[in-house]
Amino acid sequence: MLEITIEYKGMSLHMHRNGMLPANGMAYAVRFIATIDGDTVASYDVSITSEAWFRATTVVERTRRLTGNPGHLVHDAMIRFGIREIQAALDDNFRHGLRRGTVQQQRELVFDDIGWLLAILDDKDCDYRVRQRRDLFSTAAAPGDMTARIEIEGRLSAPTSRPLCGSCALPPADLVCSHLLHPQVSSVTDAGGIKSRDVVSALCDRGHNEVAEPEGCTAGGHSCWQRRVEIEPVRPVRLPPLSVPEAFDVTDLAWRLAFGQRERFAASQGR
Repeated sequence: MLEITIEYKGMSLHMHRNGMLPANGMAYAVRFIATIDGDTVASYDVSITSEAWFRATTVVERTRRLTGNPGHLVHDAMIRFGIREIQAALDDNFRHGLRRGTVQQQRELVFDDIGWLLAILDDKDCDYRVRQRRDLFSTAAAPGDMTARIEIEGRLSAPTSRPLCGSCALPPADLVCSHLLHPQVSSVTDAGGIKSRDVVSALCDRGHNEVAEPEGCTAGGHSCWQRRVEIEPVRPVRLPPLSVPEAFDVTDLAWRLAFGQRERFAASQGR
């Protein structure tokens, strides 16, 4: 099992490999690196053109379902996309044991990419949100949460909804630091019911004090943020000596059934 650590290296002005800025201008780029035992094995840059950035922030401003600073939301979408992409690149490169130097990839987001990029923001996935029949519950309820009246798999749980999850400061599942543990979320209520859910505490598996502000345990938040991924390399299967000739026999039979008895797949069966 390979244990790989992904780190966020921040924002930078994107430059092409020839050192020149593109003609249409570039807003900025976000960068991730991946390490194994301290050695860098991959890097991934996600950049966006100034035209695409302007379009994306304009769409966010006009979309009522997305609340918050438009620039921050587009930035979050780029980070979430970057994390997904570097994880996919790592899986492709290391699942079959290919460890030849550093994997370096770049992705430039342009005007036509804005639709699917912003779709990343449509739903905030949370590892602590579960469905019971028609209803949604948060299994990270704080002990003092008066709305938490049931247990799910031994965890104190409180009613929630997608809008409540969306406004909760606990980072989404694809952004939250792998070292954040045991978050406790409490409901804020009034006469009309639950108005919001706030993170009141969490633990850090590395013992960092930054966890006192769990909303910052996200890529682009606390500098100690990490994403840990495990990849199980595919182990080669030893084949018996006659497996290849037998495979030719089967393929030849299927070939002749499809194209006629006289149309042989191989002139010689190798035996």
